[in-house]
Amino acid sequence: MSVKLSKKDLGNTGIAQDGYYLGGNVYNYENAIFYLEKLDIEGIKKSIHTTGTDIEYLIKRLEKYDLSQVRILTMQVFYSVGKYGNNGQMHKINIYDKNAEKYGKYNMLDTIYVYYC
Repeated sequence: MSVKLSKKDLGNTGIAQDGYYLGGNVYNYENAIFYLEKLDIEGIKKSIHTTGTDIEYLIKRLEKYDLSQVRILTMQVFYSVGKYGNNGQMHKINIYDKNAEKYGKYNMLDTIYVYYC
């Protein structure tokens, strides 16, 4: 379940959580989340314009893992709504070791926050 915040509070929360700012609009952001879930680095690059965003830092952080050996779980934690609809979202991204699932364990490797507003 996600929590509604003002656009300003969502931005401040993103900064406080050391989140990666993806900028753009809801369509670009949702595409980036889609490609992130699929671990498609090229898709992420295409969906978000790099100027004024943290996309390059996010990609560097993801590339430190062997992407064939991890699993991604995303969850929307915050959103903001303006006069014309959605104007911000924040997702929590958990990165798990895919091989640990074979043994009934979930070894979480990292947690990343991404947002736009």
